[in-house]
Amino acid sequence: MAARMTAEMWKIGARNALIAGLTILVLLWGGTLVVSLLSDQSFMHTLGVVFDLFWIAVFTNFFISWLWGRSVYGTLVLDCGPGPSRALYIFNAAMFVVTGLIFLEQSSGAPLGYRFSFSAALLYTIAGLSRVQIRENGIWQGATLMKWEKILAFEWNGQVQGAIKVQLRSKFSFTGRGVLLIPDEHKEACCRALEAHGVARV
Repeated sequence: MAARMTAEMWKIGARNALIAGLTILVLLWGGTLVVSLLSDQSFMHTLGVVFDLFWIAVFTNFFISWLWGRSVYGTLVLDCGPGPSRALYIFNAAMFVVTGLIFLEQSSGAPLGYRFSFSAALLYTIAGLSRVQIRENGIWQGATLMKWEKILAFEWNGQVQGAIKVQLRSKFSFTGRGVLLIPDEHKEACCRALEAHGVARV
């Protein structure tokens, strides 16, 4: 059985997305304004260039992290099945493919549009097809590896449908909070694995 998105998961995910979104927006607009003033180019033209470079960096970082995680995650301990967001990720991938095809049909502004759309579709497809797994060197979910030594503490109230919340090592406490998307029937095993690797239960 796949893990289900609980109210706690939606709340934490929405908060993290809001923080990340606002940070990216400020950096993109601020960087664009500075570059536009220094290069004497229009703001919209510069925004397109800056966004293109930003997305290349995001795309490259995702694949480096994905390949690195797969190379070091070690042997499989427990396969917990697909994550709770699989259907949403696959739907998003399909929508980006459609958007990319629409951009390809346009006579102007297509390169940036279809490059972004098709690459985003690929990222969502990889994340959607990934499985939640307890590995020798950490927990693999959403195409990323959460290494044991990066997890400071976890919290679970023992309820089957309760989320397992974790605190990761991070420079800022609010960026280190998250949840483990573990199916109900594997939560006990996940908690035992966390405790076995010295992660404090709070």
